[in-house]
Amino acid sequence: RTILQTAMDGFCLLDSEGRFLEVNETYCRMSGYSCKELLSMCVADVEASETAAETSYHIQKMVEKGEDRFESKHRRKDGSVFDVEVSTQYKPNDGGRLVCFVRDITEHKQSEEKLKKIMDEQELTIEESTNELQRKNIALSEVLRQLDIEKQHLESKVNANIYTLLLPLIERLVEKSSSIDSRYLMMLKQNLLELTASQGLKLSNPAYNLTPKEMELCALIKGGFTVKEIAVMQNLSARTIESHRYNIRRKLRIPKKSNLVTFLSNL
Repeated sequence: RTILQTAMDGFCLLDSEGRFLEVNETYCRMSGYSCKELLSMCVADVEASETAAETSYHIQKMVEKGEDRFESKHRRKDGSVFDVEVSTQYKPNDGGRLVCFVRDITEHKQSEEKLKKIMDEQELTIEESTNELQRKNIALSEVLRQLDIEKQHLESKVNANIYTLLLPLIERLVEKSSSIDSRYLMMLKQNLLELTASQGLKLSNPAYNLTPKEMELCALIKGGFTVKEIAVMQNLSARTIESHRYNIRRKLRIPKKSNLVTFLSNL
């Protein structure tokens, strides 16, 4: 009895009808009732259930099970409601007794509700962020589609200008130029025709690390110009052109037995 009176949890002894037979000080503090008041009451008076029939049914189920653990709500003397966890054991002696230990879990339930609210808010935030990301992806897809259309239009304009303006002009210059100038112009014509081809993009790949001069020499080499002819065109020595050729082969990882002109033509 001394242990029960000083226990941290509330203690109640009920008869099989739910009337209080004994309570400890802890449950009195929980409920706001005095011990004398509770001993004249029934558990239905403190349970925050809708009807007395519901409380009676609850007691009957506890008697049938023999023991039970459940959560409920009790009403204080001032009318406020608090959450409790109840552990019960049924003792059939003396017409039936229910031994109940009651723990106030109001703070725990409030913490659960706060956590649930936070999680719901986070879930809503994630959902909103996901929807916003989807809208941005749709917008980005539309931008990329428009850029692709503009790119195609630009390519069409470039090709039209090459065929209608530049190529006829080059043809006329070829007719009036010297042999080496004529080859230079024919190489220019070839490069213009390949303006939208993949070779220029491949040579400009950062992995190759070709300099602008080396890419220019690649075009001349592919055009079939000899080292001597390229040296004259570039106003450089033949030794310098050979050095550039060596660097080009090294950067493009061209095997020693492979022909540089053939490799560039197939690139």
